[in-house]
Amino acid sequence: MVNKKFYLLDPKGVELKKNSIDFRYNIQTTLSSIHNLRKAERKIYNKGNVAVAQFIFNDFIQTLYSHSQIDYLTDPYLHYAKEDNLFASSCAILRKDKIFTTLELSSKDSLLPYDRYVDTEAKLLEQIRFLADTFKPTKGIVNLFTELHPCTSCKNVIDQFEKRYNGNITLNVFHEK
Repeated sequence: MVNKKFYLLDPKGVELKKNSIDFRYNIQTTLSSIHNLRKAERKIYNKGNVAVAQFIFNDFIQTLYSHSQIDYLTDPYLHYAKEDNLFASSCAILRKDKIFTTLELSSKDSLLPYDRYVDTEAKLLEQIRFLADTFKPTKGIVNLFTELHPCTSCKNVIDQFEKRYNGNITLNVFHEK
């Protein structure tokens, strides 16, 4: 079952919104402390989408973070933040074993369509899918907050996630804009 709602309508949505603000602030603080920022690092300072997911499988609780511009463990931001950064160790990145189908869509920044597997919601749900398949919970809850309203591709991934777990995992999606 997927519940989609504006984040202010639920206390969990408000909590996750605060976590996303902390994540973006952490990115900005880390990058501001680095002299001579390269263009690759500057692009994530204020751009892109940030999402936070908290999931509960049996007694296991974890929070994951995602940024649409952070795709790999070798990303420059994660390189600078690795040792002393809670978010770096909890950042969802692209999975090689992805199973959810994403769409090629354009964006406000690019008229050319591109595969939306890089979107925050897709990265988070792929990571949670991997963990769910590993832990095989009988019941679970996923609360996902995304700054931006999910695009068509992300809605498709959300639907695939719901179908895969067929009521065993409840997915609550909160969005701001």
